[in-house]
Amino acid sequence: RLEPSISEFGGFIDKYIGDSIMAIYPSNTDSALTSAINMLKVLNEYNERHPELAPIHIGIGLNSGLLMLGIVGAEHHMEGTVISDVVNVASRTEGLTKTYSAELLITEETYKRLRNPAMYSIRRLDTVLAKGKSKPITIYEVFDSDVESAKFLKTQTKTDFEQGAAYFYQENYHEAQKTFEHVLRINPSDKAAQLYLERCNIPNKLK
Repeated sequence: RLEPSISEFGGFIDKYIGDSIMAIYPSNTDSALTSAINMLKVLNEYNERHPELAPIHIGIGLNSGLLMLGIVGAEHHMEGTVISDVVNVASRTEGLTKTYSAELLITEETYKRLRNPAMYSIRRLDTVLAKGKSKPITIYEVFDSDVESAKFLKTQTKTDFEQGAAYFYQENYHEAQKTFEHVLRINPSDKAAQLYLERCNIPNKLK
């Protein structure tokens, strides 16, 4: 069900890794992001049509950059694959979807390559040191595929959410806490705001 959303937007599946799909989009970044949003909408429609089944949830991580595509292996076992730190960061980004209860995360490299980011529902989420990396990466949440009510509330609180994150990284935990409490009064189900609020309480307790 998801493969057509990949090929339709110029991507191709490199491999399946357990329950994961690894796809590459050689054309442009907007195609990759639109494809990811479409995959989530297809999955949401599937869940709605099958209420008798447990809903399926996925997380998608997108990263952009140069990579090497070729054949790897040994004489008796060879396969095509891609090798690049870009791929590793994409994998780490996908893993962070669980931490933030987000369906779709993109890195700053992907964000900067979008032709017009204002076309999408995006908020700057966090700057993190991903596992195995020495430099922090900035990640953004894309919530175009959220249900309309959730999408509306995230859009309404976007400015406050990003300001709260800025306060947090300035170590102004008191203002960050007040800001995220305000966000949660408007959108109580915002898991990322709840996570930030918990983080604010840790330094406050230490002081």
